[in-house]
Amino acid sequence: MTFDHLVSSVQDSLSGSLGRHRRRHGIHISTECKSQRSVLPWNWIAEKLAELLTEYPGGITDAILLSELELKWEQTANKLKNGSDKKFFNLQSVMDNGDIPINTPFEVLIDKVCFIEGTKTAVMRFSDESGSSKTGEMYLHKKYYFLLEPEFCSLTLNTRRTIRFISSSCAIKPDTSKFLPSDLFLFILTDQDKDFIYKYFCGTKLSQISDLNNGNPFNLWVKVTNIESPSAARSRGRIRKLIVSIRDDSVDRDFHLILWDEQIRLSEFFKKGDCLGIAQPYISHPENQSIPSPIFEYGSSTILFLKPKLEEKDLISETKNSLKAIVKKDETGSYDMAMYPERIWIRDLQPCMSNVVLLGKIMALSENVSPSS
Repeated sequence: MTFDHLVSSVQDSLSGSLGRHRRRHGIHISTECKSQRSVLPWNWIAEKLAELLTEYPGGITDAILLSELELKWEQTANKLKNGSDKKFFNLQSVMDNGDIPINTPFEVLIDKVCFIEGTKTAVMRFSDESGSSKTGEMYLHKKYYFLLEPEFCSLTLNTRRTIRFISSSCAIKPDTSKFLPSDLFLFILTDQDKDFIYKYFCGTKLSQISDLNNGNPFNLWVKVTNIESPSAARSRGRIRKLIVSIRDDSVDRDFHLILWDEQIRLSEFFKKGDCLGIAQPYISHPENQSIPSPIFEYGSSTILFLKPKLEEKDLISETKNSLKAIVKKDETGSYDMAMYPERIWIRDLQPCMSNVVLLGKIMALSENVSPSS
Protein backbone atom coordinates (compact mmCIF):
# COMPACT_ATOMS: atom_id res chain seq x y z
CA MET A 1 0.00 0.00 0.00
CA THR A 2 1.37 3.41 -0.93
CA PHE A 3 1.66 6.12 1.70
CA ASP A 4 -1.13 8.29 0.23
CA HIS A 5 -3.50 5.29 0.18
CA LEU A 6 -2.53 4.54 3.80
CA VAL A 7 -3.36 8.11 4.84
CA SER A 8 -6.79 7.94 3.16
CA SER A 9 -7.51 4.53 4.70
CA VAL A 10 -6.58 5.72 8.20
CA GLN A 11 -8.66 8.87 7.70
CA ASP A 12 -11.75 6.77 6.93
CA SER A 13 -11.10 4.31 9.79
CA LEU A 14 -10.56 6.97 12.43
CA SER A 15 -13.51 9.09 11.31
CA GLY A 16 -15.75 6.02 11.52
CA SER A 17 -14.32 5.03 14.90
CA LEU A 18 -14.91 8.50 16.37
CA GLY A 19 -18.46 8.53 15.00
CA ARG A 20 -19.25 5.16 16.60
CA HIS A 21 -17.82 6.40 19.91
CA ARG A 22 -20.16 9.41 19.91
CA ARG A 23 -23.21 7.29 19.09
CA ARG A 24 -22.33 4.69 21.73
CA HIS A 25 -22.24 7.40 24.40
CA GLY A 26 -25.41 9.10 23.25
CA ILE A 27 -23.64 12.18 21.91
CA HIS A 28 -25.66 14.11 19.34
CA ILE A 29 -24.07 14.55 15.93
CA SER A 30 -25.52 17.14 13.57
CA THR A 31 -26.30 16.28 9.94
CA GLU A 32 -23.51 18.57 8.82
CA CYS A 33 -20.96 16.83 11.03
CA LYS A 34 -22.04 13.38 9.88
CA SER A 35 -21.15 14.28 6.32
CA GLN A 36 -17.74 15.60 7.23
CA ARG A 37 -15.13 13.03 6.46
CA SER A 38 -12.83 15.97 7.26
CA VAL A 39 -13.16 15.43 11.02
CA LEU A 40 -9.50 14.38 10.84
CA PRO A 41 -7.57 16.52 8.34
CA TRP A 42 -5.46 14.80 5.70
CA ASN A 43 -2.47 17.04 6.52
CA TRP A 44 -2.61 16.11 10.19
CA ILE A 45 -2.89 12.36 9.53
CA ALA A 46 0.00 12.38 7.03
CA GLU A 47 2.25 14.20 9.49
CA LYS A 48 1.42 11.97 12.47
CA LEU A 49 1.67 8.81 10.38
CA ALA A 50 5.16 9.77 9.23
CA GLU A 51 6.18 10.40 12.86
CA LEU A 52 4.83 7.02 14.02
CA LEU A 53 6.40 5.05 11.17
CA THR A 54 9.73 6.71 11.95
CA GLU A 55 9.30 5.90 15.63
CA TYR A 56 8.54 2.21 14.83
CA PRO A 57 10.92 1.35 11.93
CA GLY A 58 10.39 -2.38 12.51
CA GLY A 59 6.66 -2.08 11.84
CA ILE A 60 3.48 -1.39 13.78
CA THR A 61 0.14 -3.20 13.91
CA ASP A 62 -3.05 -1.56 12.67
CA ALA A 63 -4.58 -1.64 16.16
CA ILE A 64 -1.64 0.17 17.80
CA LEU A 65 -1.44 2.64 14.91
CA LEU A 66 -5.11 3.60 15.20
CA SER A 67 -4.96 3.72 19.01
CA GLU A 68 -1.94 6.05 18.94
CA LEU A 69 -3.58 8.34 16.40
CA GLU A 70 -6.88 8.46 18.31
CA LEU A 71 -5.01 9.62 21.42
CA LYS A 72 -3.04 12.23 19.47
CA TRP A 73 -6.21 13.51 17.79
CA GLU A 74 -8.01 13.84 21.12
CA GLN A 75 -5.15 16.02 22.40
CA THR A 76 -5.18 18.09 19.20
CA ALA A 77 -8.97 18.52 19.23
CA ASN A 78 -8.92 19.68 22.86
CA LYS A 79 -6.22 22.21 22.05
CA LEU A 80 -8.21 23.57 19.09
CA LYS A 81 -11.35 23.93 21.18
CA ASN A 82 -9.93 25.12 24.48
CA GLY A 83 -6.74 26.90 23.50
CA SER A 84 -4.70 24.34 25.45
CA ASP A 85 -4.10 20.60 25.60
CA LYS A 86 -6.31 20.36 28.67
CA LYS A 87 -9.37 18.19 28.38
CA PHE A 88 -12.49 19.39 30.18
CA PHE A 89 -14.54 16.66 31.78
CA ASN A 90 -18.29 16.36 31.29
CA LEU A 91 -21.07 14.45 32.96
CA GLN A 92 -20.75 11.51 30.60
CA SER A 93 -17.10 11.10 31.63
CA VAL A 94 -18.24 10.96 35.27
CA MET A 95 -20.46 7.99 34.43
CA ASP A 96 -17.74 6.34 32.34
CA ASN A 97 -15.03 6.64 34.99
CA GLY A 98 -17.21 5.98 38.02
CA ASP A 99 -15.08 8.36 40.08
CA ILE A 100 -13.77 11.87 39.48
CA PRO A 101 -10.95 13.39 41.56
CA ILE A 102 -11.54 16.65 43.42
CA ASN A 103 -10.37 19.76 41.50
CA THR A 104 -11.29 18.32 38.10
CA PRO A 105 -12.09 20.91 35.36
CA PHE A 106 -15.62 20.63 33.92
CA GLU A 107 -17.46 22.30 31.04
CA VAL A 108 -21.28 22.07 31.04
CA LEU A 109 -24.44 23.96 30.08
CA ILE A 110 -26.68 25.55 32.71
CA ASP A 111 -30.26 24.26 32.54
CA LYS A 112 -31.75 26.01 35.57
CA VAL A 113 -30.85 27.94 38.72
CA CYS A 114 -33.50 27.89 41.47
CA PHE A 115 -34.21 27.62 45.18
CA ILE A 116 -35.06 24.23 46.63
CA GLU A 117 -38.75 24.35 47.47
CA GLY A 118 -39.39 25.51 51.01
CA THR A 119 -35.77 26.54 51.61
CA LYS A 120 -33.36 29.38 50.92
CA THR A 121 -30.81 26.99 49.44
CA ALA A 122 -30.12 27.44 45.73
CA VAL A 123 -29.12 24.73 43.27
CA MET A 124 -27.81 24.80 39.73
CA ARG A 125 -28.86 22.08 37.32
CA PHE A 126 -26.77 21.48 34.21
CA SER A 127 -26.16 19.04 31.36
CA ASP A 128 -23.51 18.17 28.79
CA GLU A 129 -22.80 20.40 25.85
CA SER A 130 -22.43 17.28 23.70
CA GLY A 131 -26.14 16.45 23.92
CA SER A 132 -25.72 13.50 26.30
CA SER A 133 -28.77 12.67 28.41
CA LYS A 134 -26.74 12.82 31.63
CA THR A 135 -27.46 15.70 34.03
CA GLY A 136 -25.81 17.21 37.08
CA GLU A 137 -26.79 19.25 40.10
CA MET A 138 -24.76 21.44 42.43
CA TYR A 139 -25.61 23.33 45.58
CA LEU A 140 -24.78 26.90 44.64
CA HIS A 141 -21.96 28.73 46.40
CA LYS A 142 -23.24 31.88 48.13
CA LYS A 143 -21.32 34.25 45.86
CA TYR A 144 -23.20 32.94 42.82
CA TYR A 145 -26.65 33.66 44.26
CA PHE A 146 -26.63 36.79 42.09
CA LEU A 147 -27.84 34.51 39.28
CA LEU A 148 -31.24 34.47 40.98
CA GLU A 149 -31.57 38.26 40.91
CA PRO A 150 -33.90 39.60 38.16
CA GLU A 151 -31.24 41.80 36.55
CA PHE A 152 -28.94 38.80 36.04
CA CYS A 153 -31.55 36.26 34.92
CA SER A 154 -30.62 36.87 31.28
CA LEU A 155 -27.39 34.99 31.94
CA THR A 156 -29.32 31.73 32.36
CA LEU A 157 -32.90 32.23 31.12
CA ASN A 158 -32.43 33.43 27.54
CA THR A 159 -29.77 30.91 26.61
CA ARG A 160 -28.20 27.72 27.89
CA ARG A 161 -25.10 29.33 29.34
CA THR A 162 -21.81 27.47 29.07
CA ILE A 163 -19.85 27.42 32.30
CA ARG A 164 -16.54 25.94 33.36
CA PHE A 165 -15.82 25.04 36.97
CA ILE A 166 -13.36 23.20 39.17
CA SER A 167 -15.22 20.38 40.89
CA SER A 168 -15.54 19.58 44.56
CA SER A 169 -16.82 16.22 45.88
CA CYS A 170 -19.29 14.41 43.63
CA ALA A 171 -21.90 11.72 44.33
CA ILE A 172 -22.60 9.64 41.23
CA LYS A 173 -26.09 8.30 40.53
CA PRO A 174 -27.42 6.50 37.42
CA ASP A 175 -28.71 9.61 35.64
CA THR A 176 -27.66 12.58 37.79
CA SER A 177 -24.36 13.51 39.42
CA LYS A 178 -24.58 15.68 42.54
CA PHE A 179 -21.74 18.09 43.36
CA LEU A 180 -20.92 19.99 46.53
CA PRO A 181 -20.53 23.78 46.09
CA SER A 182 -17.50 25.15 44.24
CA ASP A 183 -16.36 28.78 44.26
CA LEU A 184 -14.17 28.33 41.17
CA PHE A 185 -16.57 29.12 38.30
CA LEU A 186 -16.08 30.84 34.97
CA PHE A 187 -19.04 32.00 32.86
CA ILE A 188 -18.64 31.98 29.06
CA LEU A 189 -19.89 35.10 27.25
CA THR A 190 -20.57 35.56 23.53
CA ASP A 191 -21.30 38.41 21.13
CA GLN A 192 -24.94 38.20 22.24
CA ASP A 193 -23.88 39.42 25.69
CA LYS A 194 -22.51 42.79 24.52
CA ASP A 195 -25.19 44.73 26.44
CA PHE A 196 -24.35 42.84 29.63
CA ILE A 197 -20.62 43.47 29.11
CA TYR A 198 -21.15 47.18 28.47
CA LYS A 199 -23.42 47.61 31.51
CA TYR A 200 -21.31 45.78 34.09
CA PHE A 201 -17.72 45.96 32.88
CA CYS A 202 -17.11 49.14 30.91
CA GLY A 203 -17.44 51.63 33.79
CA THR A 204 -13.96 51.15 35.27
CA LYS A 205 -10.57 51.24 33.54
CA LEU A 206 -7.17 50.13 34.75
CA SER A 207 -5.97 53.73 34.51
CA GLN A 208 -8.43 54.59 37.31
CA ILE A 209 -7.24 51.91 39.73
CA SER A 210 -5.27 54.37 41.90
CA ASP A 211 -8.60 56.01 42.77
CA LEU A 212 -10.23 52.75 43.89
CA ASN A 213 -8.82 52.46 47.38
CA ASN A 214 -12.11 53.39 49.06
CA GLY A 215 -13.26 49.79 49.39
CA ASN A 216 -16.16 50.05 46.95
CA PRO A 217 -16.57 46.99 44.67
CA PHE A 218 -15.75 47.41 40.98
CA ASN A 219 -15.57 45.32 37.80
CA LEU A 220 -12.91 45.20 35.07
CA TRP A 221 -12.94 44.16 31.42
CA VAL A 222 -9.41 43.22 30.36
CA LYS A 223 -7.45 41.26 27.79
CA VAL A 224 -5.12 38.42 28.78
CA THR A 225 -1.62 39.22 27.47
CA ASN A 226 0.35 36.43 29.14
CA ILE A 227 -0.04 33.44 31.46
CA GLU A 228 3.06 32.47 33.41
CA SER A 229 3.89 29.02 34.77
CA PRO A 230 3.10 28.34 38.44
CA SER A 231 5.89 29.22 40.87
CA ALA A 232 6.59 29.12 44.59
CA ALA A 233 4.26 31.48 46.44
CA ARG A 234 6.76 32.86 48.98
CA SER A 235 3.78 34.06 50.93
CA ARG A 236 2.71 32.93 54.38
CA GLY A 237 0.00 30.27 54.27
CA ARG A 238 0.29 29.74 50.50
CA ILE A 239 2.26 27.24 48.43
CA ARG A 240 2.04 28.22 44.76
CA LYS A 241 1.02 31.22 42.69
CA LEU A 242 0.39 31.94 39.03
CA ILE A 243 0.58 35.39 37.42
CA VAL A 244 -1.85 36.35 34.64
CA SER A 245 -0.85 39.55 32.82
CA ILE A 246 -3.79 41.75 31.84
CA ARG A 247 -4.40 45.17 30.30
CA ASP A 248 -7.15 47.29 28.72
CA ASP A 249 -7.20 50.14 26.20
CA SER A 250 -6.60 52.79 28.86
CA VAL A 251 -3.03 51.72 29.73
CA ASP A 252 0.16 50.86 27.84
CA ARG A 253 1.56 48.35 30.35
CA ASP A 254 0.46 45.10 31.95
CA PHE A 255 -1.14 44.66 35.35
CA HIS A 256 -1.13 41.35 37.22
CA LEU A 257 -3.92 39.04 38.37
CA ILE A 258 -2.64 36.52 40.93
CA LEU A 259 -4.12 33.04 41.33
CA TRP A 260 -3.14 31.09 44.46
CA ASP A 261 -2.94 27.32 45.04
CA GLU A 262 -6.25 25.65 43.98
CA GLN A 263 -7.24 28.84 42.10
CA ILE A 264 -4.41 28.15 39.62
CA ARG A 265 -6.57 25.59 37.84
CA LEU A 266 -8.80 28.45 36.65
CA SER A 267 -5.98 29.40 34.27
CA GLU A 268 -6.76 26.23 32.30
CA PHE A 269 -10.04 27.85 31.25
CA PHE A 270 -8.61 30.76 29.25
CA LYS A 271 -5.63 31.63 27.04
CA LYS A 272 -3.62 34.54 25.78
CA GLY A 273 -5.78 36.92 23.73
CA ASP A 274 -9.05 36.09 25.55
CA CYS A 275 -11.05 38.80 27.31
CA LEU A 276 -11.83 38.44 31.01
CA GLY A 277 -14.56 40.13 32.99
CA ILE A 278 -13.28 40.32 36.57
CA ALA A 279 -16.05 41.20 39.01
CA GLN A 280 -15.01 42.44 42.46
CA PRO A 281 -11.30 41.57 42.43
CA TYR A 282 -9.28 41.96 45.62
CA ILE A 283 -6.52 44.61 45.45
CA SER A 284 -3.17 44.33 47.22
CA HIS A 285 -0.19 46.71 47.17
CA PRO A 286 3.15 44.89 47.58
CA GLU A 287 5.67 47.01 49.43
CA ASN A 288 8.75 45.64 47.69
CA GLN A 289 7.89 46.89 44.19
CA SER A 290 10.11 49.60 42.68
CA ILE A 291 7.10 51.01 40.80
CA PRO A 292 3.96 51.23 42.96
CA SER A 293 1.30 49.18 41.19
CA PRO A 294 -1.77 47.40 42.56
CA ILE A 295 -1.98 43.63 42.26
CA PHE A 296 -5.33 42.00 41.63
CA GLU A 297 -6.19 38.73 43.32
CA TYR A 298 -9.02 36.21 43.05
CA GLY A 299 -10.73 37.00 46.33
CA SER A 300 -13.64 35.43 48.18
CA SER A 301 -16.15 37.62 46.24
CA THR A 302 -14.43 37.57 42.85
CA ILE A 303 -16.37 36.21 39.85
CA LEU A 304 -14.84 35.58 36.41
CA PHE A 305 -16.46 35.91 32.98
CA LEU A 306 -14.74 34.87 29.77
CA LYS A 307 -15.20 35.95 26.17
CA PRO A 308 -12.87 33.69 24.16
CA LYS A 309 -10.78 35.21 21.42
CA LEU A 310 -12.42 34.66 18.06
CA GLU A 311 -9.99 33.50 15.44
CA GLU A 312 -10.10 35.44 12.19
CA LYS A 313 -11.35 33.13 9.46
CA ASP A 314 -11.66 33.31 5.70
CA LEU A 315 -13.75 31.14 3.40
CA ILE A 316 -11.32 30.17 0.65
CA SER A 317 -12.60 27.08 -1.12
CA GLU A 318 -14.78 23.99 -1.29
CA THR A 319 -13.33 20.54 -0.83
CA LYS A 320 -13.83 17.78 -3.36
CA ASN A 321 -16.66 16.49 -1.14
CA SER A 322 -18.46 19.86 -1.50
CA LEU A 323 -17.70 20.75 2.11
CA LYS A 324 -16.99 24.39 2.86
CA ALA A 325 -13.41 24.75 4.10
CA ILE A 326 -12.92 27.53 6.65
CA VAL A 327 -9.25 28.39 7.06
CA LYS A 328 -7.89 30.53 9.88
CA LYS A 329 -5.68 33.54 9.31
CA ASP A 330 -2.82 33.96 11.76
CA GLU A 331 -1.46 37.25 13.12
CA THR A 332 0.82 37.71 10.10
CA GLY A 333 -2.05 37.35 7.62
CA SER A 334 -1.07 33.85 6.46
CA TYR A 335 -3.59 31.07 5.85
CA ASP A 336 -2.96 28.30 8.38
CA MET A 337 -3.60 25.08 6.47
CA ALA A 338 -2.81 22.72 9.35
CA MET A 339 -6.47 21.70 9.76
CA TYR A 340 -7.49 21.88 6.08
CA PRO A 341 -9.69 18.80 5.49
CA GLU A 342 -8.40 17.48 2.17
CA ARG A 343 -5.01 16.71 0.70
CA ILE A 344 -3.27 19.75 -0.79
CA TRP A 345 -1.62 19.31 -4.19
CA ILE A 346 1.07 21.50 -5.72
CA ARG A 347 -1.53 22.95 -8.09
CA ASP A 348 -3.56 24.10 -5.05
CA LEU A 349 -0.80 26.26 -3.57
CA GLN A 350 -1.66 29.93 -3.11
CA PRO A 351 0.30 32.89 -1.72
CA CYS A 352 0.38 33.23 2.09
CA MET A 353 -0.32 29.55 2.83
CA SER A 354 1.49 28.07 5.83
CA ASN A 355 1.69 24.64 7.54
CA VAL A 356 1.14 22.81 4.24
CA VAL A 357 1.94 19.08 3.95
CA LEU A 358 2.93 18.02 0.42
CA LEU A 359 3.39 14.43 -0.69
CA GLY A 360 5.25 13.79 -3.93
CA LYS A 361 8.01 11.92 -5.73
CA ILE A 362 11.59 13.20 -5.98
CA MET A 363 12.32 13.48 -9.69
CA ALA A 364 15.85 14.89 -9.54
CA LEU A 365 18.47 16.36 -7.23
CA SER A 366 20.82 19.20 -8.10
CA GLU A 367 23.38 21.27 -6.24
CA ASN A 368 22.61 24.87 -5.36
CA VAL A 369 24.23 27.31 -7.74
CA SER A 370 25.74 30.40 -6.14
CA PRO A 371 24.61 33.79 -7.52
CA SER A 372 28.16 34.56 -8.67
CA SER A 373 28.36 31.54 -10.97
